[in-house]
Amino acid sequence: MSMSHKKKLKLIITGCNGLIGSILSENLKNKYEILGIDLKQSTKIPSVSINTASNKDMEKIFEGYDVVIDLAAHASTNTPWEKVYANNIQSTYNVIKSASESGIKRVIFASSNHVTGMYENDYPYKNIVSGNYPKESKIPYITTKMPNRPDSPYGIGKSTGESIGKYFSEKFNTSIICIRIGTVNLENKPVDSEGTTGIRSFATLLTHNDLIQLIEKSINASSDLKYEIFYGVSNNKWRFWDIKDSETKIGYIPNDNAEKWR
Repeated sequence: MSMSHKKKLKLIITGCNGLIGSILSENLKNKYEILGIDLKQSTKIPSVSINTASNKDMEKIFEGYDVVIDLAAHASTNTPWEKVYANNIQSTYNVIKSASESGIKRVIFASSNHVTGMYENDYPYKNIVSGNYPKESKIPYITTKMPNRPDSPYGIGKSTGESIGKYFSEKFNTSIICIRIGTVNLENKPVDSEGTTGIRSFATLLTHNDLIQLIEKSINASSDLKYEIFYGVSNNKWRFWDIKDSETKIGYIPNDNAEKWR
């Protein structure tokens, strides 16, 4: 059974003022009824000002909504552990708990590719992210079944967020989809946005259109999906994350390939 129906689905987007929150708000606001949550109210969509890291009790706000897209976090790999611990992990727990207790049908949690970033120290991924492309045409994909290898306190926080989701899914039957988002930037193409040469993003880019498709497919996926982790990446020639599971389970077929900006 699909979760979509004639009436407009009601979404909550936490961290609505951030880059991804802004892209989603702008592109989904005509299809869905959206309420944004952030430290400051949004000028673009109806919103409330809340600190999700310190507010343990958001059920009243969540009541009557269908899906929460949880983006609230200090979203940088340079975020120090103290902030990850006090802000990101606490926020994720509060949001998923409040969603679960208010009867929200699904939470889409913005996880990160940095949950498995340490694989990029190994061949062939190390070569790919530095632009020293290997000769073989078939790259062994990193799958969501492989062990987590966080590359930063930020990655540890997102890995913990996936565990929080797993707990609420199994204990309270909330449907949770975790998306390990690749490189999303304002320019919407492979550029030097990561403090590197920008070469890595030829493998890791997630374009705005593919991001929107992935989120929409997650919103409308069957209610039978109880807990899933998907990599969020475009169909880049040099991508090294497996996206077969999101294709099979929710019909995500990315349209963009970073090579077109080569």
